Amino acid sequence: MAKKSTKKFLPDGTMNQKFWEELKYKTLIQSTASSLRLSGINITEKEVEQIINRSASNQALDKLLRLKKIERLGLGRSTRYRKI
Repeated sequence: MAKKSTKKFLPDGTMNQKFWEELKYKTLIQSTASSLRLSGINITEKEVEQIINRSASNQALDKLLRLKKIERLGLGRSTRYRKI
């Protein structure tokens, strides 16, 4: 995740879409890793990033669900995962 820092605003004063996409990606990795660690799965942000890079984020969680490594608790923003 050590990328060159992207500026939040473009020279013309408009917001830089690339900055927000990078921030969203970084937040996805941190949030997923944190949620999995809270559920008892020993995983690093680097490992989560590798899983996400191999497939879309939802597909990575779906794969863990299909393999019966985790179970989904709740729905929407309150969704959490627990190690089985």
